[in-house]
Amino acid sequence: MTAAMEYKMGRPTYRLTTNAVGESHAIETAQRLGLPPSIVKRAEELLGDDQRRLLALQRQASAAEQDFIAAKLEADQREAAAQQAILETQSKESDLAHRAQQLTQMEVEVKERMNALKRQTDAELKARVEVKERQFQDVVRRLKMEAQHSGVQLRIVGDALEDLRVQVTAPKASSSDVPAIPGAMGLRDPLNRGDWVVVMADPPWYGLKGQVERIELAKDGGAPCIHVRLGANGKLKEFSKTQLKRTQAPPQAARTLKKPKNEVAAPTRNYSSMMF
Repeated sequence: MTAAMEYKMGRPTYRLTTNAVGESHAIETAQRLGLPPSIVKRAEELLGDDQRRLLALQRQASAAEQDFIAAKLEADQREAAAQQAILETQSKESDLAHRAQQLTQMEVEVKERMNALKRQTDAELKARVEVKERQFQDVVRRLKMEAQHSGVQLRIVGDALEDLRVQVTAPKASSSDVPAIPGAMGLRDPLNRGDWVVVMADPPWYGLKGQVERIELAKDGGAPCIHVRLGANGKLKEFSKTQLKRTQAPPQAARTLKKPKNEVAAPTRNYSSMMF
């Protein structure tokens, strides 16, 4: 059985390996131990051809072994770097997945907040619109009443809220605007609650003085119905606006109405202290 002492990188490992042929490492050992170069060179010159070839092969094997070890070391380093890169990549992927989950949760929360804010804004806007609409309807109702009082036509025109305006159209003169009774008021003549009027209708009410207590507008655009408290006996009677005439003071010669049958006469009122 063949056996030899093992050398690694030109150095002995002091291990015996079987089935191996031993090699001489004298020259390398002399160089490593620092013998003078002239002695090492002379020793190489004294070697035979076979020994020189064997020495060259030994050097080639040693260089190849060193290259192999260096390559293996580099490969190990690359493998370690690759493993480290894999670990870092896995860590980054885990971090990215965690951040993606956080972003998804944040998106859900933002959407919920936006929806809640939208619902709140819609509710506030609806409430404001309802208030403005009630105010607008109130203004329209008052305009209609004023229009019926004055006899003109009012129309709200405009495409946008900020462009709305009231268009006033005076009605064309017609035979209905002319009082049927000479001296009485027309449909467009102003008349308010509390005004004093003289009845121009046929007897027995003609010439009586009274004060307007209530005005009922006609649905068909005709003459309003005026409720007048007569000054002669305090009775409340209804007349058409075109049957009345505005006055500033009660007539001095106002006659007293005859008391209807089966009716108690109302107490006479004292108008001397009233302001006109």
